[in-house]
Amino acid sequence: MKNLHLKLVLPLAIGVLVLLPAVLITWFGYRAAQQTAVDAANAVMIQASLRASEAADADLAEPSRLLSYFSSYGDAVNGEPDFKNFTSFDRFEEVAWGAMRGTRLVKFIGYAAASGGYRAINVYDEDALPDVLVQEPGESFRRHFRSAYPLDRRMMIGKDGQAYNANTRPWYSAALKAADPTGKESDGRAWTDVYPSFSRNQLQVAHSTVVRNSRREIVGVVGLDVSFKLLSASLHNLDISPNAIAFIVDNRGDLVATSVENMLLGSPDMPKVNGLEANSPLIRSAMRALPERVKTGLVLTSNRESQNNANLCQSGGICENFQFEFENKSYLAHALVLNQGSSRTSNVLAQHQVKDFNFPDWRLVIAVPSEDFNYVIKEKSQKTLILAVVLALVASAFGIWFASRLNASISAIARAAVKLGHGDLDPGLIRTNFVEFQQINLELGHTADALKQSRDALMAQNAELEARVLARTEDLAHQTEQALQAANAKAAFLATMSHEIRTPMNGVIGMTDLLAGTALNPEQHDYVETIRTSGNALLTIINDILDFSKIESGKMELECEPFSLQQMIEDCIALLASAANQKKLELLYEFDRDVPRFILGDITRVRQIVLNLLSNAVKFTESGEVTIQVSRGASEQVNRLAIHVKDTGIGIPADRVTQLFSAFTQIDAATTRKYGGTGLGLAISRRLAEMMGGGIKLQSEEGKGSVFTVELQAEAFTDEAAVNPNTSDMAAREQLKSLGGKPVLLIDPNANSARIMQQRLLEYQMPSQVIQTMEEIRNIDTKGFALIMVNVEQSNLLTTDFIHAVRASGNLAHLPVLAIVIQAESREKELDRLGAAYLLKPVRESHLTEALLQLLFIPDAIRPGQAGFQLEQERRQGRPTLGERFPLRMLVVDDNPTNRKVAGMMLERLGYEAVYANDGRDAVDQILAADANQHAFEVVWMDLHMPVLDGLESTKIVRNSRIRQPRIIAVTAAAMHGDKEICLQAGMDDYVSKPLESKELQVALERYLRSRGFEIRQREEMEVPSQTIEDEQPDYFDPNRFMAFCEGNPAYRNTFIGLIQNMVAKAQNQYDQALQAWRAQKIDEAARVFHTMRGSMGTLGAVAFVETSKALESAIKSQQVDEADRLFIEIKTVLDLTMAEAQAWLNAQAKIVA
Repeated sequence: MKNLHLKLVLPLAIGVLVLLPAVLITWFGYRAAQQTAVDAANAVMIQASLRASEAADADLAEPSRLLSYFSSYGDAVNGEPDFKNFTSFDRFEEVAWGAMRGTRLVKFIGYAAASGGYRAINVYDEDALPDVLVQEPGESFRRHFRSAYPLDRRMMIGKDGQAYNANTRPWYSAALKAADPTGKESDGRAWTDVYPSFSRNQLQVAHSTVVRNSRREIVGVVGLDVSFKLLSASLHNLDISPNAIAFIVDNRGDLVATSVENMLLGSPDMPKVNGLEANSPLIRSAMRALPERVKTGLVLTSNRESQNNANLCQSGGICENFQFEFENKSYLAHALVLNQGSSRTSNVLAQHQVKDFNFPDWRLVIAVPSEDFNYVIKEKSQKTLILAVVLALVASAFGIWFASRLNASISAIARAAVKLGHGDLDPGLIRTNFVEFQQINLELGHTADALKQSRDALMAQNAELEARVLARTEDLAHQTEQALQAANAKAAFLATMSHEIRTPMNGVIGMTDLLAGTALNPEQHDYVETIRTSGNALLTIINDILDFSKIESGKMELECEPFSLQQMIEDCIALLASAANQKKLELLYEFDRDVPRFILGDITRVRQIVLNLLSNAVKFTESGEVTIQVSRGASEQVNRLAIHVKDTGIGIPADRVTQLFSAFTQIDAATTRKYGGTGLGLAISRRLAEMMGGGIKLQSEEGKGSVFTVELQAEAFTDEAAVNPNTSDMAAREQLKSLGGKPVLLIDPNANSARIMQQRLLEYQMPSQVIQTMEEIRNIDTKGFALIMVNVEQSNLLTTDFIHAVRASGNLAHLPVLAIVIQAESREKELDRLGAAYLLKPVRESHLTEALLQLLFIPDAIRPGQAGFQLEQERRQGRPTLGERFPLRMLVVDDNPTNRKVAGMMLERLGYEAVYANDGRDAVDQILAADANQHAFEVVWMDLHMPVLDGLESTKIVRNSRIRQPRIIAVTAAAMHGDKEICLQAGMDDYVSKPLESKELQVALERYLRSRGFEIRQREEMEVPSQTIEDEQPDYFDPNRFMAFCEGNPAYRNTFIGLIQNMVAKAQNQYDQALQAWRAQKIDEAARVFHTMRGSMGTLGAVAFVETSKALESAIKSQQVDEADRLFIEIKTVLDLTMAEAQAWLNAQAKIVA
């Protein structure tokens, strides 16, 4: 803080103490006067607005009374125009002539017949005779006559300069919209928006209604124009202030009336003037400051300036006072929503306001400069300012006098203190009359004596310390130099050893892999596996030591790239699945709902941390389970993630927890001998976590297990497509969610794994019920389930009794079964007897998604044995398969075992026997090995998204290899836009989408065979299922291609019929949902509904609906309103016809069963 002089501060402080009360009193007086002036101004503007509101209400009541004249004049019913007054144009003119007498605001009334012709009376020119406009049926122009009485045609004054078509005018169209479409109820009256006159340079609104004959047919429309010139005159005459301005706008902001002349008409192209674009800058400023609640017409809840103003404002309707700046001047303004008040006239309008179509919704705005009301405040302010100046001068004089008395004594004390600070220990005698300063002088003398003694002692100690510091500095410099030399030597040694050790290790491991692929006897194969395992373990130790060295030397650098956190964890679990399966451990993972699936970070180092913790958990756990849970961090920091690794292993003693994260440290020597390891994994993991802005915590109880918690600072990443260009997984998840709601019977005695599986199923909107014993299976209500899932290793229910119990249940007998197993080969007989598909543990999300799609919603997802049955049936018929005519060697690449099996069975049906690969790396190895052995694959069915190496990278490696190139056909879960281009750019030859169909596989193979010059039979000669297809196919619904696959399997036939019934039941509701979303301008929701409908209905055979919905979805996304409205009508017809054919097909199936 800046130093201050007391001789300046004292006068200021005293002046402030004296001046502050005066200033505050003056300020509050000024504010009170200012508020009084504002209240008075607001009261004046409210009274003026009420007068204007009364006038506007009276003006708007006149058109309604005039239309009622045509109702009450004759024998009209329910306020509708009497047809007797409109039997001819002459009859209308006679009645209208009488109606126009004494009108103030309505100066024009006309009638247009539906069959043609027009008659109107114009009295805008009050100084001349009425102008009668005549247009007979078939004429294009209106003729004008000056008439002294009805039907007077003696004086024709001319005709319009342009053709007039009454049927296209706003007043005519509005009346038709307000009319009852059935003709049975009373017709409403309509008001138009503000629009320019056809023949006069003015703005107006029209009030109109339809005329019906005795048969309730619309024969014409009668309407009248309301001019705004009188409203503008009323606003101009408001007595508020010479500088005040008043104007009226409608709910769109267009000017209706204004006290400023020549403000209502714009250019010929845009005749209406919006308040924000008015010629008057004052009107534009007032419009920009107009309160939002007045714009919308909502009931106000803000506080009023005073209770009187509040009562006045509320009696006039919805209003609000506000202020704004214009040209460096402050303006007070008042806004009022017209036709909302409680005046006598507005009460008369209340019924019309509710019943009439498009009743005028106007706002009145009055603005007055603040200075017109502030002249009194200025006079009082000047007097107050003079008084404040006088008080300030008096306070300053008193402060200077008092400060000079104190300053002399204080300055003397300051000089004595400065002398002591500079080492002069004889401060001298201070002369002062103040007792307090005399005491200070005495203490300064005592202080000087004490300082003399302290200075002598400090000088002796300082000499001793200087000698000690000099010796210590020389010693530290020598030690630092030695430490730097040791660190440089260590870094050089590790760099050299990294190269020297990795080179022979890579050779050993590489040659071991090659040796394992040669013909070896079991004993030799065991030796090779031992060498490979030992080499990998040694390489892991070397990598840990090098990583620890990098961290210690500060050379470890972290990357920041987007990656899938869930995919990374699944990959880590897959790497340890073999070790866990050998112990029959459950490897589980779960994500909290608020955790992002994609983050920004260093995937290599995050994977290293998770692998270290997970491998330790598996290593030290003999039975039970290991669970990874990802949640938000416990701290309140943003982008904080926590990864919990829980096990049921040996646990860690409490006294060893603090040492566990030290380098080269394990629990004890016995642990090292039994489990092995360097003790570097946790130390490295902790340091990596700290580098990522987090850390590692441990909770453990000896004998019961441990929980390691890693907290990381990681920002969420939302663009999944940028992380994974292959959109098949996204499409498969969305397709499964859109077809959700299928209940699942989950058999799993492990409460934790059952809970996690239930959560994963709920993400697909699939509820589940968990059972754990055979007794529950026998007693459970089995109705409504769509699928059975069994955790085989945990349940121990995959026995003869269980299979018999499932198949003996009428509701469960035909349900598909999905078994979760460690090894399918050991359970092959039970799985075949149960008719179950299976997934290997641990279960990836992509595997689970595709398996559910295949089993629940895709007819070609067949059970074991069905493909072989159909193939045998074709052979008995003597028809050669495609594989028998054109043998090919095939490789099916997919990391999901269910998908591999389904694809293999479909190819088996076509006569081919395929070889399988589990991932992209496995596929590359098999392709290269097959080519080397002169048994090259000719066709490769390549999945896109796989661990280790995906389909795109695998294809690039194969294309860059000097081998006989196979035909690589991409297989993906959904034909999303851009997928095909990505596949072709990677070097793939063809493209098919999941869910697979036998026909699509056959078509893809035929394209390949034709490219090689083989002659393939035409479509009608292709292998078709044994089911007879009728010559005449339905135009809108074709289920034959799926029913053919269901032949001989009642369970799949019943499932397919159930899906058709579900489609018929939900189609109309889905269409209504899309239509409502479109009308509410929810573009994305409307497009999503039709995308979902096309996916499900197209799969089930709604062929015509698919094509029409594609066009509609495109129109919705591009917001082509007219085209979308047309297609909504067209697709409704297609949907009705499709549902009719589907229902007829269902009825036919019911008769077949009966």
